[in-house]
Amino acid sequence: MSQIRIKENIIWYEERRPHYEKFEHKINKLITEILDSEKIPYHTIESRTKSLDSFNSKIKQKMISKPTEIEDIVGVRIIGYVESDILKIISVIKENFDLDYNKMENKQKELGVSKVGYRSTHFLCNLSNNRSRLSEYQQFSDIPFELQIRTILQHAWAEIEHDRNYKFSGILPEEIQRNFNLLSGLLELADNEFERISNLIEKYSQQVSQNTKEGKLDITINSTSLKQFLIERFGDNNHIKPTFESVSSDDSRIIVDELHDMGIHTLLDLENIIPKDLEEIYEKLNSKTTFARLIRQILIIHDMEKYFTDAWKSHFLSFTSDSEYTLGEYGINLKKIQDYFRHAISNPNMGE
Repeated sequence: MSQIRIKENIIWYEERRPHYEKFEHKINKLITEILDSEKIPYHTIESRTKSLDSFNSKIKQKMISKPTEIEDIVGVRIIGYVESDILKIISVIKENFDLDYNKMENKQKELGVSKVGYRSTHFLCNLSNNRSRLSEYQQFSDIPFELQIRTILQHAWAEIEHDRNYKFSGILPEEIQRNFNLLSGLLELADNEFERISNLIEKYSQQVSQNTKEGKLDITINSTSLKQFLIERFGDNNHIKPTFESVSSDDSRIIVDELHDMGIHTLLDLENIIPKDLEEIYEKLNSKTTFARLIRQILIIHDMEKYFTDAWKSHFLSFTSDSEYTLGEYGINLKKIQDYFRHAISNPNMGE
């Protein structure tokens, strides 16, 4: 290709790159909304539009005559947690976009049974005909984008391999190559094991849910059983948000510790101390709460002195006004709570 033609293509891309960037942001947002609406878990959704240097390099390397022949100017990468999440993501993508199956790549299948290494699924996608007809997408109807879907461990391997490619590429000394292959295989085994454990947890959650519905509550309290119990017990109540406060598992772990310190070890123990009229109180006061505050309210109503003596570990220092109103219905006013806070703070060994 002549230098004049190469320069023309680069000028073409310089003028149109803002349009591709606009499409990139649009497609990232769309995929995010689709996965969120389907409640499919994922770690991150990344996207990029080729830089001018990258575009220039590809034009020269591939000897492309027309810049529109470059089909990965816009790229999106979805990083899921485990393989079952990846399968759900792929299914949803197939339902919402037009895929060029002739250009689909499954890096895992390409490795075969005797090799280990980079694993990921790549698609070449376009907006579906139905979506392309919508006014907000019409201007992007002819733009393809590359989509990569991988687990978080597959992503870790790909990033390390990419970053160290100058070291890992080519033929390595036999012992180093062996270690390299062992490490890649170890990551693949870890990926499979995370999937297996995830399935076990899901089966356990379903069993707890079924037992709760049947009133079989002689189940040891742990983070999974507690959350599933609360979902079944209070999930339909609009005044109780079915989550713990933070994204991490810390809140549920702390709550489980507090329950155990109070001598509450099974779901039946917990059920037996839940005030019979608690949900009626929420309705009457139009009070709002979350799982963590709900459990603490139950424990304080059950035995405030024991809670602050044996269980409280300075993980929270105040209640919301909703909590104060709810506790007030059981004769526990703000002054009493503040007195116990002050007493507990002045005795730092309490609850340990």
